[in-house]
Amino acid sequence: MLTMDGLRLIPDGRRLEIRKLNGWKLKQKAKRVFRTDSVCHWKKNFSGIATPRTFFNVFELKSNATLLEVFSTMPGEWRKKCCSVNQVIEFCATYPEFLSQEWGQTFFLAKKNERHRKQVIDTENPEKNLYVFCVTASGKAIILEERILDKTYTLYGITGHRFVVPKRRRLNPGV
Repeated sequence: MLTMDGLRLIPDGRRLEIRKLNGWKLKQKAKRVFRTDSVCHWKKNFSGIATPRTFFNVFELKSNATLLEVFSTMPGEWRKKCCSVNQVIEFCATYPEFLSQEWGQTFFLAKKNERHRKQVIDTENPEKNLYVFCVTASGKAIILEERILDKTYTLYGITGHRFVVPKRRRLNPGV
């Protein structure tokens, strides 16, 4: 079983912040960020939800694990680990240098229906309510695919896979 020791927080002096988004950036309109052929295969093409200004953490996988194991290991509720469609597009456009290069891929957890903000996630079978955006960056090309939250396919730690999740808010920000 993977522990947080199997993940490395990517350090950087900058704060990774995505501005407040209105939710109207359709995936098919993101052709300036993603190669056209990758965007055409997306299952969903609807406007998303508005999101507040959000800060993100980027983790790199150091040990072998499945997608389900990685996201299960991260602290917090399932729904708070999710990104909206617009946040994925904006993150890739704003911080392409934080996407895994060469052999690895970058993963974002998302709800199957992000418009249901209060949707209860089945903690025993989160793959029923969640899926993963998989971003492959190679040179200037950025390709995006949707994947299931898999519990069988193993990702290898030596390939530099990265995982982007919203930063957890502290209860007492002034402390």
